[in-house]
Amino acid sequence: MADALGAGWSIEDNYAWAIGYESKLTLPLPGNDKPYVMRFTLHPLLDPAGRKSQRIVFLAGADVLGRFEISDRTTIDFALPVALTAGLDRIELTLVHPDALRPTDFLPTPDTRWLALCFHSAGLVQEDVATADQDAIGASTSLPTVIVAGNYYALQLSRIAGALPSLRGKMQVQYVDTHPSLAYSAHTRPHDAFARAQVCWLQNGVGIGATVQAIRDALPADCAIRRFAIPEMHAFWPFLSADPRAVREPDRYIPARYGFGDRIAAGLTHYPMADDLLPVIYDGLAQKEMPDLDALLAMDAMNWKRLDSRADVKLAPYLQAAVRRDRVFNAPTIPGPALMRVLAERLLDCPVLNAHLPADVRVADLDTATQGFTGRREELPIHPAIAAHFGLAWWKPGHRYRWHANSTTFEEYIVDYIRWTAWRP
Repeated sequence: MADALGAGWSIEDNYAWAIGYESKLTLPLPGNDKPYVMRFTLHPLLDPAGRKSQRIVFLAGADVLGRFEISDRTTIDFALPVALTAGLDRIELTLVHPDALRPTDFLPTPDTRWLALCFHSAGLVQEDVATADQDAIGASTSLPTVIVAGNYYALQLSRIAGALPSLRGKMQVQYVDTHPSLAYSAHTRPHDAFARAQVCWLQNGVGIGATVQAIRDALPADCAIRRFAIPEMHAFWPFLSADPRAVREPDRYIPARYGFGDRIAAGLTHYPMADDLLPVIYDGLAQKEMPDLDALLAMDAMNWKRLDSRADVKLAPYLQAAVRRDRVFNAPTIPGPALMRVLAERLLDCPVLNAHLPADVRVADLDTATQGFTGRREELPIHPAIAAHFGLAWWKPGHRYRWHANSTTFEEYIVDYIRWTAWRP
């Protein structure tokens, strides 16, 4: 099984822990057109005084294959739709497990990894007769389609929309990556998904132009296209800079160990001083070189308005009102959970979908679909002086940030960044 594991795993001698919020798994397929069932044996990490189960969702692209709540060692299985596997030699799965725990928080151990579920075995079992569940999956390919096209954030939006209770059995949500050619990985979606499209959420400014145009050409003339953009934020992180150490480390850190450079911290990499002095030195230099933060925020606001001018979904007024109140950005180029929730709600507010999702139902469904949603795990720490300057409502001194499967304060992160510390097990 070790050869199949991508990001989000900690491999032991005879088993593997799924760590953090999400894990990737690539499994071999026989290459025929027969129906198969995936089977896993696993057990959860539980806190006797707290969490009594671990949730897990299995995804193939935007398609939800199975949802489980695991409270003991058990064997689970779910059907693999033939439409996703026919003629292929492998399938890529995403495992979402939002309830990870740190053993050190409740056990006498120094283990600080964020662990969710321990996998003992995985297997592919052929089904001689299609099950009722498989029939239902096959029937779904005749449903009207919502196409969600773009990059990873479009994929997140497709997962949110696909989890809405009111759309189940009425609309099929289909993600399309705009970075490869439209023909690439065509097996990840039904062949007639575009022909059945009633709504298309199209992300601006990402992907290959020819692919985006091919998507537009493949949509029916009456398909409602809703263009959206993912905004960025730089005022919270004014010292962003390229770092020559930030190179790809295959099978460990992609695109780099630390994807966001810091010019103040990078300038301290060769200083021979104790770790406990580094945050003090950094803070002194940062305070001395701190730019006009309000002017930077004004520049961000101008860029949000510029994005709005090219999109159907307008976000600038919300961002200006909420940027201090909500966790709007996890990092300069990474939207936070509050922003993704607002974007999903506004994309869903269109005539085609309002028949299934009037305003009150839309809010209730999004509450269900986004329960526990925290967005990407790269929460780039914010300098305490900057957080205090902007009066961020969600921040407090000593605030801890998620850095993939790790939990860190700003001071801890800066020391690790300066030392270029390995943070993956």
